[in-house]
Amino acid sequence: MNKKKDFEKNGFVIIKNFLSEQKCNKIIRKIKKIKEIRKKNNLYVGDQRTEVIFNFFYEEPSLLKLLSNKIIDKFMRQKLDKYYVLQVNSARNAIFSTNKQKSAAGYRWHKDNRFINKKSIKPNVLYSIIICLDEFNEFNGATEYIPNSHKSYEIFKRYQNKKNIKKILANKGDLVFLHGNLLHRVGKNLKPNTTRWSIFAFYTPWWIKPSINYKKLMNSHNKILNNLDKKILHFDSTPSENIEDFSLDLLKKKGVNSKKK
Repeated sequence: MNKKKDFEKNGFVIIKNFLSEQKCNKIIRKIKKIKEIRKKNNLYVGDQRTEVIFNFFYEEPSLLKLLSNKIIDKFMRQKLDKYYVLQVNSARNAIFSTNKQKSAAGYRWHKDNRFINKKSIKPNVLYSIIICLDEFNEFNGATEYIPNSHKSYEIFKRYQNKKNIKKILANKGDLVFLHGNLLHRVGKNLKPNTTRWSIFAFYTPWWIKPSINYKKLMNSHNKILNNLDKKILHFDSTPSENIEDFSLDLLKKKGVNSKKK
């Protein structure tokens, strides 16, 4: 079965060896440093069950290349169009914990695609990725999903039949493309002293509002960003603040269609 058919059938596809083991370990070390910096500044880094570092590339711009590269670009162009953008992103680590208090987002069953009037938007307007910085196995919190759930656009139940649950098992360094309509959740880390670091990111059409003003956030790094970086960070699709700009054709105004791009 080819990758395209595999994705349509299962709601996800695994690209092997996207990153080397050495590269994964290096990235994890950088993320841990960012986590400590944010903790000292009393910024959000998750909870006792899940460490969460949103927009991890702010302190370390080189990490943006995890989300802005040829492999992801090719996939998103095919599924959305060439004007797709980044909607939200985070580095996450599922931690072994006996704490039963409310945890970080992701532990309840959910679909990443957007909903209107309790129905998932069709055609799908969101696709996500998982970069496995650690192995995703049966014991360390691998993502769980309900088979064939990406084929239904009706509202779903938060609590599903456990007999239908499967796990996305992948090796360290693998890249997973996930259908936005696939019902899934974070698995529980059942093994003490283990980690399950990963990168999650959502991509949408340019006209969907991002979770943060990336252009403002990353403006100080403007000189080191290439055209693809700027495009996915909404540099070309941020609404104008000029009262004379009546047109909503933001992409054309900002030169995305020009030959220079």
